[in-house]
Amino acid sequence: MPTATVTTIEFASTSVVGVSGVFISGMAPDSDAPIVIPELWDRLMTLVGRNLHEAKWAVGVMSDVDDGARMNYTAAIR
Repeated sequence: MPTATVTTIEFASTSVVGVSGVFISGMAPDSDAPIVIPELWDRLMTLVGRNLHEAKWAVGVMSDVDDGARMNYTAAIR
């Protein structure tokens, strides 16, 4: 297994726009993350079209939902 490298990147204050959805955590045996997360990126790419490439970067953000087994995922661009 390759050694992980920690990289810190600082951004000036900016805004992002994206799409969010709830999925079952990848740690759960019935995880639907491999289905939900790509669908969110597909939806974002359809909505923003060429702007995705002009944004210069994109980000995926996960956060806990109420029960710990479910997560919220946001696919976003600047």
